[in-house]
Amino acid sequence: MDSCLKHSERVTKEHSYSQRDSHDTTVEATRHLPLWLQRFSHVNVELEVPEVAVPDGVYAYATAVLTDGLLLMEFRDAIHEGDGDRVHRCYKFLMPYFHCTGHKKYALECFRYLSSTSVQTTQLSPELATQVKWSRFINTRGQPGCNTPVDFHMEHLNKVLKRLVVMPHIAALY
Repeated sequence: MDSCLKHSERVTKEHSYSQRDSHDTTVEATRHLPLWLQRFSHVNVELEVPEVAVPDGVYAYATAVLTDGLLLMEFRDAIHEGDGDRVHRCYKFLMPYFHCTGHKKYALECFRYLSSTSVQTTQLSPELATQVKWSRFINTRGQPGCNTPVDFHMEHLNKVLKRLVVMPHIAALY
């Protein structure tokens, strides 16, 4: 039993998303969204954590990995399907993750996106907010589930263009 606790403590210390500044918080407490975000969210984020007399680090780690993995799979699937509403909901959950793991610029970008596409804001008109939410994907194959983000598609086009421009110059040097 002692080796199991030592392993869970080592795993908790090694992974960046599970590192905490204060030692009095638990892994279950870090899974909840901050209260200021719960007030503005339309999604109920209550988690049912079974009461355990002895804290089980391996269970807590497995729960954290599954939660993070399923959230990322949901985000990836929403992008592939081109579903702007699901991407919008995923950004609401990813913003605290970015903030807590030290990726402040990603969290700020999520906040800007969410605030500009929100219906209650006066930053964009409702038509423009809808266009920003739904025109972030492109489907070059014409098949369902084959969408890619527009900026990612532009990076691929830039790579093709650079190969076309650079390759004749390299061939002339030889």
